[in-house]
Amino acid sequence: LKRRQQKLRPGDIVAIQLDGGIYSFGRVLKNPEMAFYGLRASDLSAPEKAIETPIIFTCWVMNVAVTGGHWPIVGHVPLSGDLLTERYYLLRDQLNGRFSITLHGEAGRPATSNEDMSPEPAMVWDPIHVEDRLRSHFKGEPCVWLQSFWRPIPSGASYN
Repeated sequence: LKRRQQKLRPGDIVAIQLDGGIYSFGRVLKNPEMAFYGLRASDLSAPEKAIETPIIFTCWVMNVAVTGGHWPIVGHVPLSGDLLTERYYLLRDQLNGRFSITLHGEAGRPATSNEDMSPEPAMVWDPIHVEDRLRSHFKGEPCVWLQSFWRPIPSGASYN
């Protein structure tokens, strides 16, 4: 696909080229958040079908993935329901390893040791790393970029 400058808006569906002419799909939520779907396709004839499949993850993504044309916009369906709700993300202090829960990437409330640590890491992903994560997901393998988030910090992660 030819790259061209694009404006992004919530509801835009983007095509993400993986290996062997296979595409996966993402959807712009509230900037910089995107949702990624479990559909793989060999063509771009029906991108709206992607949003009928489960979301495999949401994360913050560098705008250049869409605005720079790396991921072309191939459709648009206005957001509705849960996609209009902001999600919590997990911040990790890289100096002391402490976790906190945030909505917007700003200082959030401390995470407790018994809290569900399932929120997505609060990282802004490069498009290449998202593509790696999608490949790993479809192969059933762990994502090295997610593993790096959970890697122990030399002084040891702590709560509160």
